[in-house]
Amino acid sequence: MNALLAMSSGRYFTWLADDDMYTPAFLLAVYTALLKYDFPPCVFTSYMSGVTFPEKLKISSAEGQLLNGRRFLQLYLSRGLKTQGSFGVFEKDLLIRIGGMVQLGSGFSPYSDYF
Repeated sequence: MNALLAMSSGRYFTWLADDDMYTPAFLLAVYTALLKYDFPPCVFTSYMSGVTFPEKLKISSAEGQLLNGRRFLQLYLSRGLKTQGSFGVFEKDLLIRIGGMVQLGSGFSPYSDYF
C-alpha cells in the first residue's frame, strides 16, 4: 500500500481493498465535496456491504458536512458515521507526513480501517 502511495502523482490519494468497489458516483461525490469544502485534507464517504450492485441505487453528491478531527472521531466511535478509516480520499502529502499505511495487527490485513 505504501509503494502505491510513493508512486502516485496526484494531490489526493485513496486505497481500495481487493474485495471492494467504488460506485459510479463515488468520484463525483468526492469531487463535489472537495469543491464545496475548499479542498479539505480528506473526504470520507459512506459504504454498503453485499455481493451484488443494487440496480436502482440513488446517490446524492450534494449531501455532506465539514467536520473537524475531534467531531469526526466522536461520531465515528459512537457509530454516528458509517465509514472506514483507510478508505477516505486523502491529501497525498498528509499521508506521507503521517507515515502512510501502518501495520496495526499481527495478521495479513494491516487493520488500518480501524481508527
